[in-house]
Amino acid sequence: GSAPGSAGKMTKGMELEHILLGVVQPEQTVGHYKDALKHLLDKLNYINHENNRFWFDITPNLRREMETRKQRFTEHDDVIPLLMERVGRIFAKDHLFSGIHVFTASADIPDDYGIGPKLVILSPKAAFSRGASNTAYSVAEEILRNRGDLPRQKQNRLIFLAPDYDVVSRLREQTKSFLAWASIVSDIEAEKLVLDTIQVKQAKKLMEGADQSLMRMIRDCYKWLICPLEEFVNGKPTLNWEAVSVSTTAPNLIKEIENKLKEEEWLITEWSPIHLQNILKQWYFKEGVKEISALKVWQDTNCYLYLPRLVNSHVFDRAISQGLETEDFFGYASGKDDDQYLGFVFGRNAIVTIDGSALLIEKDAALRYKELTKLKVEKQPESEKNWKEQKLSTESADFVSKQKSEPVAVQDIKKQFYGTIDLDPIRAKMQFSEIVDEVVQQFTAKLGVDVEISIEVRAASRDGFDESVQRTIKENCNVLKFGNAEF
Repeated sequence: GSAPGSAGKMTKGMELEHILLGVVQPEQTVGHYKDALKHLLDKLNYINHENNRFWFDITPNLRREMETRKQRFTEHDDVIPLLMERVGRIFAKDHLFSGIHVFTASADIPDDYGIGPKLVILSPKAAFSRGASNTAYSVAEEILRNRGDLPRQKQNRLIFLAPDYDVVSRLREQTKSFLAWASIVSDIEAEKLVLDTIQVKQAKKLMEGADQSLMRMIRDCYKWLICPLEEFVNGKPTLNWEAVSVSTTAPNLIKEIENKLKEEEWLITEWSPIHLQNILKQWYFKEGVKEISALKVWQDTNCYLYLPRLVNSHVFDRAISQGLETEDFFGYASGKDDDQYLGFVFGRNAIVTIDGSALLIEKDAALRYKELTKLKVEKQPESEKNWKEQKLSTESADFVSKQKSEPVAVQDIKKQFYGTIDLDPIRAKMQFSEIVDEVVQQFTAKLGVDVEISIEVRAASRDGFDESVQRTIKENCNVLKFGNAEF
């Protein structure tokens, strides 16, 4: 840089020499030297830095080593598996979802009613953007419509969380940086890479910093909550997507998601009976239909995107119970025998059970049935009433006489009950409901009775269980708080 007639090159050569020697001239700015040295750290292989000291060594510096190792890692084999594990970390276990599925294939996301909706976390390949680069909707729709090669039925059970398109590329790079630093530290500990004490400490410190930066970037990236809805256009259901961002600084991400879902009314935790009545009028009580299966209405809310998305069946049960307290909404029956409603309730408090025989009855039809039942009782012949009263009086007298004439046998008081039963795995849900109605409620209806229910599930397969089945079962068991669940 000192050729004659080359003043500019000569000046640059002198400045570079000053930088390498650490000499700062009075008229020069210190900040320029710092920027230049940082630039050299990224470009040169043998310049090292620690505690504001810069020096050349016979071994490459750690940053250049990290940059070289970054090229070894691929998205499919390295980046996605690590992100899957790290993204799963940010969700607390205490939540209202029946499952949180991180980067899960559609075939491995259960198509069931569950104890709550399912939160599906989309992979970095399905990033969300307000612009034309939005792949989140197309990937989410594929999961929404299908479970593997089969059509998905319970579509209204799914909600999606997508990464931000503008951040996802930096997230990939940060993941590779952490993997590179982790591999350097691993080689140091395995004595495959020999460094001095200063460099060992520096490598560990840089790995920890990369790890913390990765977790912060994950929070910054995964912020788009997207929800599928359907509207009717020209009589046909049309899929629409709505998206809203969640706060990336909230201390508990899963609670922030739950609050945002409630705020947007994408997830219903409390349902007024007036809303249930409107749904019944709009979709069921028409063309002469005056009654509908309560179980069908609940199941439909899990399947169809144009119906409200309820957290669980308890929300549906409470709406029915509250609606039955007055005669303003609908009636209820636990079953029907010809034209007679069994367990008819209208305008009073009641505990309802939603099973295959339970019915919701249109308001006017329930009112007419109640009046008709009242008239039948009032028009009962007087002679029949007197005969029944006389028969009851005679039976009571005979019973008292018999009690006096026969010695009373002293019986031991039974204080405990224990029973077991084997359930058909196909009909287990219906059978368990019958057991609760016919046995358990006989105990819980009495004061001072303590009831314990334990469920044991055993499954055996000659061919063994694959990884996806094991992962799904363990995840669901954790959500349902099984005490013990092992393969």
